[in-house]
Amino acid sequence: ALFCGNEFWQMYNLKGNYTKNIWNWLDLAHLFFTIAFLGSRITDNENELARAWMSTMIVIVGYFRWISLFKIFKPTSIFKLFE
Repeated sequence: ALFCGNEFWQMYNLKGNYTKNIWNWLDLAHLFFTIAFLGSRITDNENELARAWMSTMIVIVGYFRWISLFKIFKPTSIFKLFE
């Protein structure tokens, strides 16, 4: 819920500039995969393969989100490639 609120707040304040940043797209992908995974768990879907793939995508996109934190610090700010 906190991540959803944060993303919606950013969308509201940044408007068109929100979609120009690749890191925001990764945040949205992570959020949507997490919601889909939780939805499949709540509905008790028996498709284990789909849940395994969603878990994998959540982890991969999550790692990219962690990489985005490197752009904060001066020695690692070379990761501003996508801005």
